[in-house]
Amino acid sequence: MIYMDTVSEVEQWARARGLDRPSNSSKQLIKLMEEVGELSAAYNKGQQNKVIDSMGDIQVVLIILCMQLGVGYGTSLLDACRQIKYRKGKMINGSFVKADNKRLKKRNEWLEQTNCDLNKEIEAAYERIHQLTIKIEEMF
Repeated sequence: MIYMDTVSEVEQWARARGLDRPSNSSKQLIKLMEEVGELSAAYNKGQQNKVIDSMGDIQVVLIILCMQLGVGYGTSLLDACRQIKYRKGKMINGSFVKADNKRLKKRNEWLEQTNCDLNKEIEAAYERIHQLTIKIEEMF
């Protein structure tokens, strides 16, 4: 729950600064690329503290970009996890290369269709929790 609380804090921070507007999404995408560049530089220089900072910055930028595009951050992460869960492939030169498997693709399509309604329900529940959290904070 701590993770989703942190996501909620980032969303509140972004709303307070007007960063949640869809018109800002192209700028947010540029910001994402800048942060990935900083991560790469820190990694190549062996600067562990900057690597950690960059990873956090990238997540903040992604959370805000998801807000701007109307995509649930948690839902997108859950979808990605479900997609890779059964992915088959092999390591080639230190990178995972997924197998081209028609049966696997059909299974993933079925899972995607089956989980679509569930994802919508999760996102709606998360939004209700988020709105209740805001109301509770306003009371104090």
